[in-house]
Amino acid sequence: MDDPGKLVVGGVYFTIDFVDEALRFPCLQSYVYLGSGLFPEGGADEHLFQTVESYSSQGSWSELSADARRTFDSNTLIICGSKDLGLMSNADELVDELQAYSDRLSR
Repeated sequence: MDDPGKLVVGGVYFTIDFVDEALRFPCLQSYVYLGSGLFPEGGADEHLFQTVESYSSQGSWSELSADARRTFDSNTLIICGSKDLGLMSNADELVDELQAYSDRLSR
Protein backbone atom coordinates (compact mmCIF):
# COMPACT_ATOMS: atom_id res chain seq x y z
CA MET A 1 0.00 0.00 0.00
CA ASP A 2 1.99 2.96 -1.23
CA ASP A 3 -0.80 5.55 -1.35
CA PRO A 4 -1.95 6.75 2.09
CA GLY A 5 -5.02 8.27 0.43
CA LYS A 6 -6.31 4.77 -0.32
CA LEU A 7 -6.20 3.58 3.30
CA VAL A 8 -9.64 3.02 4.82
CA VAL A 9 -10.19 3.46 8.56
CA GLY A 10 -11.48 0.10 9.83
CA GLY A 11 -10.05 -1.69 6.79
CA VAL A 12 -7.93 -4.81 7.16
CA TYR A 13 -4.33 -4.79 5.93
CA PHE A 14 -1.62 -7.42 5.96
CA THR A 15 2.08 -7.88 6.35
CA ILE A 16 3.96 -10.84 4.93
CA ASP A 17 7.40 -11.57 6.29
CA PHE A 18 9.65 -14.53 5.74
CA VAL A 19 11.39 -16.18 8.65
CA ASP A 20 14.18 -17.62 6.51
CA GLU A 21 16.60 -16.19 3.97
CA ALA A 22 15.43 -18.60 1.26
CA LEU A 23 11.93 -17.05 1.46
CA ARG A 24 10.26 -20.43 1.96
CA PHE A 25 8.45 -19.81 5.25
CA PRO A 26 6.02 -16.88 5.18
CA CYS A 27 4.52 -15.35 8.28
CA LEU A 28 1.29 -13.39 7.75
CA GLN A 29 -0.16 -10.85 10.15
CA SER A 30 -3.47 -8.98 9.87
CA TYR A 31 -4.09 -5.44 11.07
CA VAL A 32 -6.96 -2.96 11.22
CA TYR A 33 -6.17 0.58 10.08
CA LEU A 34 -7.08 3.11 12.78
CA GLY A 35 -6.11 6.32 11.01
CA SER A 36 -3.35 8.91 10.89
CA GLY A 37 -2.29 11.68 13.22
CA LEU A 38 -3.55 9.87 16.32
CA PHE A 39 -0.37 10.69 18.24
CA PRO A 40 0.05 14.46 18.70
CA GLU A 41 3.84 14.14 18.76
CA GLY A 42 3.86 12.11 15.53
CA GLY A 43 1.93 14.27 13.14
CA ALA A 44 -0.40 13.44 10.27
CA ASP A 45 2.24 11.34 8.49
CA GLU A 46 2.04 8.54 11.07
CA HIS A 47 -0.48 5.80 10.31
CA LEU A 48 -1.66 3.54 13.11
CA PHE A 49 -2.54 -0.14 12.70
CA GLN A 50 -3.77 -2.55 15.37
CA THR A 51 -3.66 -6.35 15.28
CA VAL A 52 -7.00 -7.90 14.37
CA GLU A 53 -6.81 -10.09 17.48
CA SER A 54 -6.62 -7.15 19.88
CA TYR A 55 -9.09 -5.10 17.84
CA SER A 56 -11.58 -7.96 18.02
CA SER A 57 -11.10 -8.64 21.74
CA GLN A 58 -10.51 -5.13 23.11
CA GLY A 59 -11.93 -2.79 20.52
CA SER A 60 -10.23 0.00 18.66
CA TRP A 61 -7.30 1.54 20.53
CA SER A 62 -8.36 4.94 19.17
CA GLU A 63 -11.74 4.65 20.93
CA LEU A 64 -10.41 3.53 24.33
CA SER A 65 -10.23 5.85 27.30
CA ALA A 66 -6.87 7.40 28.18
CA ASP A 67 -6.58 5.02 31.16
CA ALA A 68 -7.29 1.97 28.99
CA ARG A 69 -4.76 3.16 26.39
CA ARG A 70 -2.05 3.35 29.04
CA THR A 71 -2.59 -0.32 29.92
CA PHE A 72 -2.89 -1.44 26.31
CA ASP A 73 -0.23 -3.85 25.05
CA SER A 74 1.80 -1.67 22.69
CA ASN A 75 3.02 -4.78 20.83
CA THR A 76 -0.39 -4.91 19.18
CA LEU A 77 0.10 -1.54 17.46
CA ILE A 78 2.19 -0.61 14.44
CA ILE A 79 2.97 2.97 13.49
CA CYS A 80 4.03 3.49 9.87
CA GLY A 81 5.20 6.67 8.29
CA SER A 82 3.87 7.24 4.79
CA LYS A 83 7.22 6.14 3.32
CA ASP A 84 6.91 2.76 5.09
CA LEU A 85 3.37 1.92 4.00
CA GLY A 86 4.77 -0.37 1.32
CA LEU A 87 5.14 -2.93 4.12
CA MET A 88 1.34 -3.12 4.37
CA SER A 89 -0.87 -4.79 1.77
CA ASN A 90 -4.57 -4.68 1.11
CA ALA A 91 -6.32 -7.95 0.22
CA ASP A 92 -5.66 -7.64 -3.53
CA GLU A 93 -1.98 -6.89 -2.97
CA LEU A 94 -1.73 -9.84 -0.57
CA VAL A 95 -3.19 -12.16 -3.20
CA ASP A 96 -0.54 -10.93 -5.66
CA GLU A 97 2.23 -11.49 -3.10
CA LEU A 98 0.98 -14.99 -2.31
CA GLN A 99 0.76 -15.80 -6.01
CA ALA A 100 4.37 -14.69 -6.47
CA TYR A 101 5.30 -16.88 -3.49
CA SER A 102 3.48 -19.84 -5.05
CA ASP A 103 5.19 -19.25 -8.38
CA ARG A 104 8.63 -19.24 -6.68
CA LEU A 105 7.84 -22.56 -4.98
CA SER A 106 6.81 -24.24 -8.21
CA ARG A 107 10.06 -23.39 -10.03
